[in-house]
Amino acid sequence: MSLPDPILPLELERVIFVLTLQVQNEPAHPVNLLLVAKRVHEWLIPVLYKTIVRHSSRTYPLNVNASSPSLAITTYGRYTQNLLMEYKAGEDDEVANTLHYCPQIRRLALWGGVSLIGATRNMLKLNSVTELSVNVPQLNIPFIDWDHSKIDPKGTAHPEYVEQVEEFQIKYRDFLSKITHLDISGHFDDVTKVEDMGPALKHLKDLTHLCVPDLKGFTRLIKEVVKKCPKVGVIVWIVNLKSVAVIEVAGMRCVSVGGENSGLRPEVNWFHCVLPGADAVFEAKGLDERTREKIVTICRLDPVMTWEEGARGGEDMWTLVDDVIQERSQKNSVRKV
Repeated sequence: MSLPDPILPLELERVIFVLTLQVQNEPAHPVNLLLVAKRVHEWLIPVLYKTIVRHSSRTYPLNVNASSPSLAITTYGRYTQNLLMEYKAGEDDEVANTLHYCPQIRRLALWGGVSLIGATRNMLKLNSVTELSVNVPQLNIPFIDWDHSKIDPKGTAHPEYVEQVEEFQIKYRDFLSKITHLDISGHFDDVTKVEDMGPALKHLKDLTHLCVPDLKGFTRLIKEVVKKCPKVGVIVWIVNLKSVAVIEVAGMRCVSVGGENSGLRPEVNWFHCVLPGADAVFEAKGLDERTREKIVTICRLDPVMTWEEGARGGEDMWTLVDDVIQERSQKNSVRKV
């Protein structure tokens, strides 16, 4: 017995299911929607796998947490445009295989404390990545990670190896030249030498947004960024929430923050922080007014949800700081008038 035709027009039905999928953001719910009907499955698969998150705090969709790479990724990774993967030492092949099956990635986050050789080679095959979130060693891997077993006792590298390294570096420079948004804020790692990203800086030709942590050497790094990345218009400075007394939430209102984050709305994952005296400190350390105007201070409570919200087209850290910079520019224009 054949099933009756849908009562609603197919296009309207499709829109309803897609909107339902986007609202039902819990990992298990979208997978259940795929079981409704074959046509619904075909509608939702590209939407469902557009964003993949594999993190210890959250996995979305739920069925990508299987064997590596999971059947879901090998089958539907071609639809993926946004990928966040947390990894540990020894998982290079897992990350590399996942990147292999997701060739259309535009927004990529690889969060871990070690560098990945194999994964980097597959990352360089991705032609559409413009937003990148990695640790500093991973960012510099083609410029500092030499295999010393391929170098003879006199310190001379074998010609074949030199050629391979140079080809690798050329591909990596091309990859970096397309990045517009870079996050090395270290929310996924214990970054201690953020200024060591120097080798990669000169290749970030299209970089407009940079996010860095609150560390010694911050002002030195910013001076290098401004010098080597002329398109940078926004520098996000991530600060420790515990050190902030007053926070301006999304540029709209202020709340007091106690030891237990008292007064914070649980659905808010990021804050624009107003730090009295910070501008004077930056000025004393040699940052000119034009550079200081590019710095936006942020507290970020949940980096995973912040990243995912942006991947889904919502407001994230980048959209927040753009709004702050625009508002700041408008105020400066009014003062000049």
